[in-house]
Amino acid sequence: FFLIWDSCVQSEKRKERKKERTEERGCAEEERMQEVNGRFRIGIVSAYGVQNTDLRGLSDPYCVLTVDGQKLAKTHVVDDDLSPVWNTVVCLYIQGRANLDSTVFNFSVFDEDRFTSDDFLGHYELTLAELMSKSVQGSHSYMLASRKLRRDKVTGAITLDVKFEPNAPVLDSDHKWHFQNGKLRPGGINEDIRPSFSSHVHDKLSSFSGSTGL
Repeated sequence: FFLIWDSCVQSEKRKERKKERTEERGCAEEERMQEVNGRFRIGIVSAYGVQNTDLRGLSDPYCVLTVDGQKLAKTHVVDDDLSPVWNTVVCLYIQGRANLDSTVFNFSVFDEDRFTSDDFLGHYELTLAELMSKSVQGSHSYMLASRKLRRDKVTGAITLDVKFEPNAPVLDSDHKWHFQNGKLRPGGINEDIRPSFSSHVHDKLSSFSGSTGL
């Protein structure tokens, strides 16, 4: 009986410790969360000296910008060029609470192939905190890197032009994104909010009064 009771007590203690650790991690994560509200003007300018993966001719590079598996932008393909110029600009208006250090903007360069899967040519990553920092503002070149635990043959660099405008007014041309549960999602932060029942009734009454001349 005592062995069973002791086993139950130990099991409950383990559950309590696990719950405490989970709560501590949740509190630590919440402490790292910060409010984001502003426009990120990101220019994917060019690359130079990228790897040639084509047997005939040269690579046909393009660049894709992703965050949390979401594709935010893609450049056009430049045929037969190891130093492509894209000059692609995307304006992202981002709102919500996020962990600035764990939210990563990934700029991946690929070689477009017609009959096989596109070849990876390298990537560069910037955290949201870095994108908001003064040191990254303006035009800078970054050495392309290989993926973790992969033996990618990577050469060259990518040039990005970044401008962060905090609390800027939202423009119609902005691509709106918001953070939900720490993950970046498409759409503005208030776009999913529907009008309340009272406001709906008020609009109906206003419309009725106007039509009857009251």
